[in-house]
Amino acid sequence: MRQTILKTHIKNTHYYDEAQAKFVSGDVLVEDGVFTMMGKASDVEGAKVIEGSSYLLLPSFQNAHTHVAMGLLRGYGSDTNLKTWLNDYIWPAEGRLSDEDVYWGTSLGLLEMLASGTTAFMEMYDHTEAIMEATSASGMRINICRGSVGMFDDSHKGISENIALYQKWHGKDDRVRVYFGPHAPNTCPPDYIQEMVKQAKAYHTGIHIHLAETKEEVAFIQETYQKTPTQYLNDLGVFDLDVPTGVAHGVYLTDEDREILVSKGAILLHNPISNMKLASGWADIIAYQKKGGIVALGTDGASSNNNLDMLKEMQMGALVHKMMHLDPESMKASEMLALATSHGAKALGFENTGKIKLGYQADFILLSREKPHHYPHHDDLANLLYSAKSTDIDYVFVEGKCLYQKGEYLTLDKEKILYEAKRVAKKIVCP
Repeated sequence: MRQTILKTHIKNTHYYDEAQAKFVSGDVLVEDGVFTMMGKASDVEGAKVIEGSSYLLLPSFQNAHTHVAMGLLRGYGSDTNLKTWLNDYIWPAEGRLSDEDVYWGTSLGLLEMLASGTTAFMEMYDHTEAIMEATSASGMRINICRGSVGMFDDSHKGISENIALYQKWHGKDDRVRVYFGPHAPNTCPPDYIQEMVKQAKAYHTGIHIHLAETKEEVAFIQETYQKTPTQYLNDLGVFDLDVPTGVAHGVYLTDEDREILVSKGAILLHNPISNMKLASGWADIIAYQKKGGIVALGTDGASSNNNLDMLKEMQMGALVHKMMHLDPESMKASEMLALATSHGAKALGFENTGKIKLGYQADFILLSREKPHHYPHHDDLANLLYSAKSTDIDYVFVEGKCLYQKGEYLTLDKEKILYEAKRVAKKIVCP
C-alpha cells in the first residue's frame, strides 16, 4: 500500500530567510517533514492549506541550555545568590525528587516551551528516563545528558547512568541526541571529568558542562589548580571531542580562555536572564563572536529565570548587549535570532534544522503579525525581536507535524499536566 505523504502549504506568508536576514513574502511547502518549496506555488493536491498572510513563518526555537523539570521549583528560593540558592533551596529539594516528579516537571516545561515556540532543547538533569518518556511522547527534539555532580558521586553512578542513557536513546530517531554531563569544574573532581571525557570519546558524542558561571567558581579553581576553569578543563581534554563541547554561561572568561574555546570549536551557551536574576554577571558573547566562536541561546532552568520563553530571552539578550557595549549596532536582531535557531541547532547536534531552507527538517512556527504591537509593519524582523510576544504564536511544527495550534496541544494533556505538576511540587518543597 502506498504511504500517504503529509503535506502542508502555507500560502501568502512572510518567511524568514537567514541568508538575507529578512522576511520574504511567498508560499512555503512542506512535504514528508521537510521544506520542499519557498516562493510561489500553485495549489498542491492533498495538502493542508494555511492562509499565511497574517503570519511570520520562522524556524522554531532551540533552547541550548536548560533543566526543564526545575519548573517545579519556579519561584522557590528567589532573590538569593547562586551558592545560597543551590545549597539551601535547590539541591535539598532536588534530593527529594522521584522519577514521577521529574516526569510531571518535564511535562510542565514541555507545555511552556511549545506554546512559546521552542521545539528542541539541550537538557542536563537527573532522572533521565522520566525526561525521555515525557519528551518522546511530545514530538519535540532533545539533546540530553545525565547531569552529574562528581563530588557527591564516588561510585560514578552518574556516569554509568549516562552510558545507559546513550545506549538506549542516542539516535533512536532523528529527534534524540545524548551527550555526557559533568556538572561543572568546581563540582567534579579531575578523575571524574576525565572518565566523562573517556566515555564521550568512546561513544563519539559530546559534553555539556557549566563553565565560569560565577566568581566563586573561578576563585576555587584558581586556588586549587592554579588555572582558570577553561584551562583546567582544556588540560583534562573536555574540548577534544568528535563534536563541539557545549559550555554554559562563560560569564568569567579571559581573552586567553576565549582563544582556547574557539580554537577547539566549543559552543558558548548564553543564558542572559538567569545570569541577571542570580546576579552571576554578564557573558561578553560579542568578544567570543569576534574571535570566530559560535554562541547559542538558552534559558537555564525555570527556577532561575523564571520562564522557558526564548523570545523573551532574545529580547533581553539583544537589549542588554547594546547597553553593555554602548553600541546599538553591537547585537542586531538577525544575529540574536540566529543564536536561538541555527546556532542552537549546531549546539544540539540537529544540523538539518534551524533554518527555513530547502531540504531542511520542517521545524517552524507561525507568529501573528496582526496584533497592535506589530503595526505598522515597517520592519518585521525588528518587530519580532523588540515587539513580539510569545502569545502571538499560533502554530508550532516539528518535522512537518503540528504539535500546537491556537492554544491547543496536539500531543500533550494540558489539564492533567498542570494538575499533576502542582500536586508533586507541594511534596518537594514541603516535605
